[in-house]
Amino acid sequence: MNDQELVLDEIHHLLNKSFPEAIVWNQKSKDFIGKYLYIKYEDIEIGVFLGCTVNAADKIKSCLSLYFTNPVAVLTPAGVGAITRLLHKLMIRANLKLKSYPFKIINGKYPAILRMIHFEDDTNYNIDKSRVFFNESLKEIMKYERHVPSFVSE
Repeated sequence: MNDQELVLDEIHHLLNKSFPEAIVWNQKSKDFIGKYLYIKYEDIEIGVFLGCTVNAADKIKSCLSLYFTNPVAVLTPAGVGAITRLLHKLMIRANLKLKSYPFKIINGKYPAILRMIHFEDDTNYNIDKSRVFFNESLKEIMKYERHVPSFVSE
């Protein structure tokens, strides 16, 4: 297995273990690879994306954890304000426990929180570092509220 296949396998296993009933979707483009799903958290639907950025040589440059707004959720009565408050609360809770690579808020029409780890060069990627990074990203978020997958497999 190459690094991309290995990290995608790790992410898939982690998401399935954390959210066993949820459908995990694949994301692959020229610059990003990863997996995502949607959950309801405090009755607000948010997306969870775990993945990596890749360079032109298909080498992993960075890993990222993203909690993002489902565009459909913006249309609900709670709207952007409630989503922004929820993501801000999640960011603060997680950052109090994380020792490195804090979440940062992304404001705008579809708010999100993002956490990244960069690898200095193509030879610096380390599967163990990415495994710890992804586990920390999910662990701190999951310990506070009961979450429910919003798209479940049949």
